[in-house]
Amino acid sequence: MSLLKFKRNQKARSFLFFLLLAALIWFLTKFSKPLVAEYRLNLEYINMPKQTLVSSQAPDELLITVNANGFKLLREFFRDKTLVLDLSAGRAIDDNRIRFNQDQLLAFCYRKIPSAEVISVELKELIIPVDQMAAKTIQVVFQGEVSLVQGFKIIDRAEIQPTEITIYGPSQLIDSISSVNTVYTRLNNLRSDLAQSIALEPLWSNKLSRSQDSVLWSARVLEFTQKQIELPVELINVPR
Repeated sequence: MSLLKFKRNQKARSFLFFLLLAALIWFLTKFSKPLVAEYRLNLEYINMPKQTLVSSQAPDELLITVNANGFKLLREFFRDKTLVLDLSAGRAIDDNRIRFNQDQLLAFCYRKIPSAEVISVELKELIIPVDQMAAKTIQVVFQGEVSLVQGFKIIDRAEIQPTEITIYGPSQLIDSISSVNTVYTRLNNLRSDLAQSIALEPLWSNKLSRSQDSVLWSARVLEFTQKQIELPVELINVPR
């Protein structure tokens, strides 16, 4: 009985072995040949014209067809599928639209997938709508602590340069913004003049930009001495 069971198990193992071998041969044969596949690339835009941002209506995907060895296609399948489009390379149709023709799109795709032949792209041209940004001047507010060594004081007052910056963005976003804070900064034990660059707090939306990301905080510091003295008081010309 055990001998019969052993023979059956041996046959089952042999069957599985040849089944796996056949599957491996099929896989190697299949993927060693040129294959055609479609990839859907996510579009990311960089280098927008000044004081503009990409409209929410801009395309966010591009379908392409490629031809390559099956193993290369399999490798590309697991790679990042983000296609970065440099808007400075496009042609401005007007103030609100930028155009890429099919040849330009193919060139971007070739650089993205150099191991495969890009047969075609879904679009004959790609039109990217851009929105003009509004501008607004806002106040800069220092946020932090300042302390001096005993016996020293700030002459007049500390200064921030510039006291105002310009922010750019959709009007519905910047209308409610009136000021921007510096990052929280501690300036401790000052005993001499200081001029230090301080960063501004990060913008809370990637649809916003600003004229600069830091300001200059400066102060003149002078040593002084405190002393108590008694002075006699003498009255003169007292009315009689």
